[in-house]
Amino acid sequence: MSTLTLQTFLGNSNVQQLQDFATVLLSPMEKESPGNSAEMEKVKSLFIDVYQVVKPGLKAPPGDGSGATAPKLSQGADRFKSLSQVDEQDFTLSATGVDVLNCAILQIRDNLWLESEDENIRMLSEIMVLNILVTLMLEFSKTLITSTLNTSNSINYYDCVLSKKYSVLLYFLQTLPKNAFTFLMEVKEVKLRSPSSAIVEIPSWIPNFFRDIYAATLKYVRLAYTMIDKAIEDFFRSPATFLMARQQSSRSLFVKFWNSTFQLPYYYSKYEIEKRRKNLVNLQRANISKLGYLLTNSPHFELENDNLSTDFSNINGFLESFLTSDSFLQTPLSKEKKLNIDNLYSAFSIGSYELKHKLDRVESENAMPSYFTRNWPLIVPGCFFIGSYVPSALRNIRLLATDPQVRNESYQYFKQLVDYGIDTTVSFWKHWIVNPINNILKTIRHDDNSEIALMSQQSLSSDLDSLERMAIDYIVDSSPTGGNMSLLELDQIKNAIKSGDMTLVMNNYERDLKTPIKSMVAGDMIRNILIQIQKTKVDGSLALNGVDQILKSQELVFGFVAASPSLFIVWTLKNSFMSWYNGESKSSYKNVQTREIKTRVNASLGKIEKLVDHMVSQKRDNSVSNDVDFYKNGLVFIEVRNLKSLSKRILPLYVYYQFKDDVEELVDTSLDVEYKLLTIQRIWNVYAGYLR
Repeated sequence: MSTLTLQTFLGNSNVQQLQDFATVLLSPMEKESPGNSAEMEKVKSLFIDVYQVVKPGLKAPPGDGSGATAPKLSQGADRFKSLSQVDEQDFTLSATGVDVLNCAILQIRDNLWLESEDENIRMLSEIMVLNILVTLMLEFSKTLITSTLNTSNSINYYDCVLSKKYSVLLYFLQTLPKNAFTFLMEVKEVKLRSPSSAIVEIPSWIPNFFRDIYAATLKYVRLAYTMIDKAIEDFFRSPATFLMARQQSSRSLFVKFWNSTFQLPYYYSKYEIEKRRKNLVNLQRANISKLGYLLTNSPHFELENDNLSTDFSNINGFLESFLTSDSFLQTPLSKEKKLNIDNLYSAFSIGSYELKHKLDRVESENAMPSYFTRNWPLIVPGCFFIGSYVPSALRNIRLLATDPQVRNESYQYFKQLVDYGIDTTVSFWKHWIVNPINNILKTIRHDDNSEIALMSQQSLSSDLDSLERMAIDYIVDSSPTGGNMSLLELDQIKNAIKSGDMTLVMNNYERDLKTPIKSMVAGDMIRNILIQIQKTKVDGSLALNGVDQILKSQELVFGFVAASPSLFIVWTLKNSFMSWYNGESKSSYKNVQTREIKTRVNASLGKIEKLVDHMVSQKRDNSVSNDVDFYKNGLVFIEVRNLKSLSKRILPLYVYYQFKDDVEELVDTSLDVEYKLLTIQRIWNVYAGYLR
């Protein structure tokens, strides 16, 4: 299944059945052939050592159909908790185990146990070789999977860089120091390896002590210029670049000059990124194809009538060509059933290390830039900025340690800072929380001492009484009767003035306007004007009183508006503190992360469905060759592992075990592709609520 064990590389053969056969085989060995007891004892001891090494890899993962079942609800929460703490892991071979298996291969080869006339010795040796071989295949597969996942990260990085133009320019800036240093080292290496024999003309005015330095520097510069010119020439000749096409698409000489000069760093960086990405994609494709080859071409054995028959024809070609090239994809399968023990020893002893070294070298040459390389434009200025404060910080620390006055001043400064913070907090609480809430309560209680008002409560009535007295006195004094007016007339005048009717006053004002100078000197025109000013003041007070009434009706709204900002600040601070205290501050980030995981799960499941659809269509089309596509098989295995690791982070535990069993069917070589397509449809139907 997708969890790598020794059973994974035995196909439909049962590894437990093989070990049971070995156990039965060991028990009567000494009785049947007592003459060869020493050799048999040696074989038996070696077999036990090999078995102890590979024993952890013989255990099948839970839920793969080999006896272990997924947990039931009746088993309780403790059962789920214990299972959730155990992650599925591939079988890992220790360094001691490698030495034991190497020693076993040498003894089997040197003692010729595979060609022994004793059937028991030969069969035990074949079982040991079979275990060692599948262990080797498992180690190779783990190396390929690790390399594939590492290259995926770099490919995703390069895809993000290529998506935007400014990202390519930023990549050029980030890698500029490293590329410049590498280039200078290459120039130096070329100069030392093949020093230039060109004659350097040294001007006569250069001093004698400086002539050798001048000649060496000039040769270095010439060599650097030659290498730069060659690199640019190769870049222009490369079919991957589109610079020439970009130039031909425009007839403007300025655009051509701009593309050939100032935009050359952009195009060259893009060319370099695409080249590295292509190398990683090719490496990833080769790794997946090799993995598919290992999963498909497994060694076979048959147990008939207490006799073991092994077939290594599918794996002999792999041992010969797997580490050197990718030609195993086209190499016909060997018809020789016997295993070449020398090739097995070479592959097991040095092959795995060579494979890791080869993959690491390609990954390191094309990997994404390191953290410091990507962030040096920020790190270097930040270091300079921080470094500018280091001398003053050291000086202040020394003063704090030696001068009591400085310590006292620092203490007073921090004390004032704390007092200021406390006073600010208290003032905020008092003036922006307590007072607005009190105003709201006063408004609810109809308190007459409310602060929301534009004029005093008695201002309007006093102004009206004053206007009334002034107008009545003026009308009485200016009446033809000389002030002898009846009470009825005075009441009518009072009512008219209260209602705003100033007709009598205005009539006298209109009369005085006919002779303004005389009226101002000898008449009552100035007194009339003052009365009108008082009338204007009363009108203004009436308008303010109307506004006061509106404010009074909405006083509760204004109170809540005044208190809302401060209450919102307090509420936000309280929620932030409680979220931090209860460990809920990561909830929003967790929701975003869950959405991203679901997106990746759907993409992975969609890719698997696409591959299975292709296999189904290839099977239904009789005109298409039935050759195994190792790349697609390996890619399905990689996607299933990725799907399991992602789904475990979003599915409930009891759902995950059922989901894992369904997903494992997609890499089961014993199942038909038609059934796998139905399995994918079942996964979409059953788990859509969790995955969408």
